[in-house]
Parts: sequence; structure tokens; C-alpha cells
Amino acid sequence: MTRSGRLSLAAPLDAPSCPAAEIATATRRDEARAAMATVAALHERGVPVRETVVVARDLDPYEEPLFRAAIRYGVTPVFWTQLRVTRTRPYALLDALCAALDGERVDPETLLRPLEHRWAPAGAEPPGATERTTGAGATADESAAVAGGSDAEPGESDAAPGESDAAPGESDAAPGGWPVEPSTVQAAVRSLPAESRPIAEWTDAVDDARVRRYVSWAAAHAGDDPRPETVGSVLGDAVGAYRAVELPRTNARDSPALLETETEARAVVRAETLVAQVERKYADRLSDGTLAASWETVRELCRLFATQRPGRREHSNATAVDVMEANDVWGLSVPYVIVVGLVDGDWPRATAGVVPPELQETVLTGDGRTGVVAPRTEWADGRDRDHFADAMRAATRGVVLTRHRRTTGGDERRPSPYLAAVDADAVTRAERERLTGVDPELPAPIAAMTPGAGGGDA
Repeated sequence: MTRSGRLSLAAPLDAPSCPAAEIATATRRDEARAAMATVAALHERGVPVRETVVVARDLDPYEEPLFRAAIRYGVTPVFWTQLRVTRTRPYALLDALCAALDGERVDPETLLRPLEHRWAPAGAEPPGATERTTGAGATADESAAVAGGSDAEPGESDAAPGESDAAPGESDAAPGGWPVEPSTVQAAVRSLPAESRPIAEWTDAVDDARVRRYVSWAAAHAGDDPRPETVGSVLGDAVGAYRAVELPRTNARDSPALLETETEARAVVRAETLVAQVERKYADRLSDGTLAASWETVRELCRLFATQRPGRREHSNATAVDVMEANDVWGLSVPYVIVVGLVDGDWPRATAGVVPPELQETVLTGDGRTGVVAPRTEWADGRDRDHFADAMRAATRGVVLTRHRRTTGGDERRPSPYLAAVDADAVTRAERERLTGVDPELPAPIAAMTPGAGGGDA
């Protein structure tokens, strides 16, 4: 590291312009509980949920414990995370359709895989309505917006994202309706010979009327040279039917926080955008002769666009607490900021390597020729430092800083060096235990930040 880089990192951090409190817990899970209990307790004090933000340097290790803690205390969280489109069922449906329709001959497993991913014909309706069903005519964004209507009581549910008591797609499916039950699809695959045939020859080989209807539909659309308008129609209708049939079923079986519904609604919106992008790009590539017309080409284009991440979050939820990564905080202004994960090695992130410590020091010093290969660690360390400073600046009434003391394996976790720059009031163990109890009670340092308590700005 250059001398100027060392000096830039040695400059003191700006202290927050509002009061700060520090909560130290035993484990990361305890820390997540303390963070969400603080959100719940602030809300009980009259602070709207939207006036509190939870910030982590990296959400990956915190999303699951924060979600569980949120459900425990009756809080609806919205995680500002990038949607991994290729891991969603709407994308899996598009990918399976392209694979099934490509080529002259196909085996039963490949042919029927779209049914496993909830294919339904255009115009299909959900199998029965429930009080929490969004309805076939609702938009995906409207479906996701119901996530703000959680009426969970503290401790009512402790399910992880995507978990439910029923097996997805089985217990809540209406026999004879759409989508086809997974057990019916699996039985159809087992009943057919494990060989490849033209799709039309499979039509009379299946017994279930719905499976036969799908096979007939696939035979009509399979081919080596699909036109762009055909691609848009086939894939667009598949996503539209998924929106109408599967989203309401996901909503009906979801946990009170409706996190699975929110995620699936985002996935549907991205799949609709993906189909439009693929249709345009496919048409352009066919016109300039750079691609051959085939469903496999369409499949590759889907994969190409699906791996591009266009942003952090596709919609907003007005009645949920935002949980975001530190690089999304810049420019934000909110009354209360809860910063989690302030342990050394995580914030700032430690750089691992196999280079001996002596050589590392020589290289990092940057003297002589070794300065040529010295990594610019101020880029990484400085970024973490700037993100922490952004989190401090975002708060207008109070900052709550949390950390944990050990890993699940019992290894010690030391406090982040950034904590030394903040004059924070420590929350006692007794106060922390009352905070994370059944009826969360704000510790005195945090209670002093609330309106009418004499802390912060009125």
C-alpha cells in the first residue's frame, strides 16, 4: 500500500450527528434477534416501520437469521438483494420449455419437465380461491405488495424463507386442475419408455388428460426454426399462465410475512422482461445472420439475459422494514439506522491469502520494486470504511450498532475497529435480555432517541 493510501485510511471517521448505542450479543443469531426486536420496540413507541433501516456489510450470512427474527417479533422484512433469476421457478419453466421444444426427438423426462415447473395453458385459472389469494388478474407487483399486510404475533412463526408445512405444489393443488400435481407428472414419466421419440408420438402414450393436452400443445410448437413472434407467444403465454395460476397458490401457502410470495412475484416480473428481451435480441440476430433459428438458441439467449443483474430491488413495500447492504445506503436519510455485523474480519472484510506474512509486509510497504506488485488494498478497505461512514450519515435520530462475540463453532469475534470512532452508549446484558424477550422493551440508550424522550432532534 502506498503512503498516501495508508494516510487516507488513517484519517479519523466522522462521528454520527445523532446518538448511538451498541449492542453486543453472543452469536450472530442473537444479534439478528436484537436488531429485529429493536425494530419492533421502536414501532411500539410510535416509530413507523419505514423510518427504520437495517444495514449489513454483506446480507448473505444475515438474511436467514434476520428473517427468522423478524417473524418472531411480528416484523415484515424486505431484503434489498439481487434476484438470482436462474434459481427461480419461472426461469426454470422457460429453460425447460426451450429444451423440450428443441430438436426432432425428445425423451419423456425432458418433455414433461415443464409440467414439473408448473406449466399451464394460456387462460388457465387458479384451482380455487382463498382469502389471501391475489387473484388471476392481479399484477405481480400487486401480488408482492401484500407482503406488507402481515398480522403475525411475536413468536407465532419461525419459518425460514420458502418453508411451509405443506409440500410445495402438492397439498394445495386441486386434482384435475392446473398446474398438474408433481405426483401425476412423475407417474407419467415412469409409465413411459425411456427412449427418444418425436413429440407427436408421445401424445397417445400418456393417460392423464392434462398431460396429454400439454404434449399436444408441445407437438404443435416444437420445431427447428421458431420465429421471433412464436418465441414471444410461447414463452410469454407460459409466464402469463404461471402468474395467473401459481402466484395465488404461493400466496395462499406462504408464511405471514409473505416473503416467498414477494420473491416469486419479482421472479415473474423478471421473467416477463426476459421474454421481451429475448424476443427482440433473437429477431435482431436472425436478421443479421449471426444466429441459427432454434429453441436451443432461444435457451442460450435466456441464460445470457438471466445472468445479468439489473439492480437491487424491483419494487417497494410501504409497510415493511428495509434490510439492505451498506453499498445501498449512500444518499439515504432515515431517522433510525441499525447496523449489524460490526466484527473484525467482516467489517472491514479480511483479505485471505497464502503469501507468508513477512513477504506480505514487504509487498504492502511498497518500497522499491515490490511497490509495482503491491495491491491497492485501500480500494477494498476504503470502500468498507466509506460504507460504514455512509450508514452513520444516513441516520437523523439514532444509530444502533450490533455485533456478536463468537461464531457458532465457539471462535472469538473481536469488535470492528470502526466502533472506536463512535461514542456509543453500551446496552447492558439485562437491557438486552428485556429487549429480546416476548414483549420487547427498549434499552435506555435507544429509548432516549425516540420522540418525546429528549434524545436526538425533535
